[in-house]
Amino acid sequence: MTIGKTRLSTQYTIYLIISSLLISSAFTQEVKVENIQTISDIKNLKVESTNNKNQKEIKVHVVPHTHDDVGWLWTYLEYYHGTNGSLYSVEKIINNFIHSLNQNDKRTFIFVEMAFFSKWYRSQTDETKKDQIKKFIKEGRFEFINGGYVMHDEASTYYQDIIDQMRLGLLFLKEEFDYVPEIAWSIDPFGHSTTNAYLHAKLGFKKIVLVRIDYKEKEIRRRNKALEFFWFPYYNTAAEQSELQNLSEANFNKMKKTKIFTHITFDHYCPPASLADFVLEKKLTFNEEEVKSRSLAILNDLNIWNSGFKHNKVLLMYGCDFTFTKKNKNFENLELVMDYINNHYSQLIDEFAKKNQDDSSLDFINDLKDKKIVLEYSLPTKYFAEIFDEVETWSDYHHYDFFPYADAPYSYWTGFFTSRPFLKGLVRETGHYMKTFSRYFMELMLKNQIRPEAKSNRVNEKLFEKCFQKLILDERSHGYLSTS
Repeated sequence: MTIGKTRLSTQYTIYLIISSLLISSAFTQEVKVENIQTISDIKNLKVESTNNKNQKEIKVHVVPHTHDDVGWLWTYLEYYHGTNGSLYSVEKIINNFIHSLNQNDKRTFIFVEMAFFSKWYRSQTDETKKDQIKKFIKEGRFEFINGGYVMHDEASTYYQDIIDQMRLGLLFLKEEFDYVPEIAWSIDPFGHSTTNAYLHAKLGFKKIVLVRIDYKEKEIRRRNKALEFFWFPYYNTAAEQSELQNLSEANFNKMKKTKIFTHITFDHYCPPASLADFVLEKKLTFNEEEVKSRSLAILNDLNIWNSGFKHNKVLLMYGCDFTFTKKNKNFENLELVMDYINNHYSQLIDEFAKKNQDDSSLDFINDLKDKKIVLEYSLPTKYFAEIFDEVETWSDYHHYDFFPYADAPYSYWTGFFTSRPFLKGLVRETGHYMKTFSRYFMELMLKNQIRPEAKSNRVNEKLFEKCFQKLILDERSHGYLSTS
């Protein structure tokens, strides 16, 4: 759909709103939040309300982002440079978001995949842009999230390879920025494992953001405001687990040590339907009526998204796959309606209600009358800080994963568990060789059996790192171990 200067009618606005309402009410199953574990456990259980919302203002944390697959339809280097027919260039994306943040000191951005960012950073011959990144971090306008070299698959990867790829990215952030992320970002793997949650918790991450869980469970969690919870993937040791049978409930709770706070998105990591064309790298133009119509559709989507949570905050991921390839465009599109909503909210709602007072299908407008929705550029860290200030108690999720993943009836993403068996075996075997060599080399160093000049030889270290990088590229969520 091309917006351009075409007028958006009231009918189009109503269409967007009613579509959103139908999607949000697609399921009617009711469950008790604390007992959600697997799909088989959530049938025929009674709802226990968790709606603690007392405030009328809903704050939308707008987090501009780009999801950049480290190889999928094109290779890692083709995606980075935008060559060989690749439609995107991550190198340009990084340069463009720096330019956009310099144009407006309210804008924010996050970046996730260190395979791309480290390549860009190390290729800079001028220190100016490097200094700008450090300045944005200091100002609280830019964050590195997750920090792994890639966003790894969670179904077919070996735990040691997960640790190694995270180490490679986190080491870069520590050395160059003295930066240690606390939020994991696992938005593209097709299902989520307890091992991944456990490893992230042990690596020091406090929160994790997920997207792809079974569509039925996601809808149930939406209805019960259970999209955020503490995930307890495992007990700490087998010894502790064997002792649990004889523990009182109080002591049982004390032993549940390894946990990570989990946020599951209401929908996808791309914006809702009313904002979808805002991130298509084209400058949109609206007249006054079009701004009003689009603003109403956006408000309705955001109000629906907020309904899946216990608080009055919305984490709006403003971006999608390889977005922000053009300077300023996506930012300027959003700012057209953001400023209007923030400054004319009551006027907008009242005017629309008067024009459509006889239309019973638009009861949603009465819900918006009792609220005020404000949009602000933000970062995940700010969002989590605010929700913890607002909510004191959260539900728990114990010792279960989010496999298998289905995004529709009879649409299970399980084939990649066993596809390309030879390559899966080769990657696993190569990983073992790399780890064996690493341990052997370290043992020789500790025994002083290596020449002094070899210990400090960065050439050997970089060669070893490059070998790890080649291996790690197959661990990504769209790699040969997954769905490529």
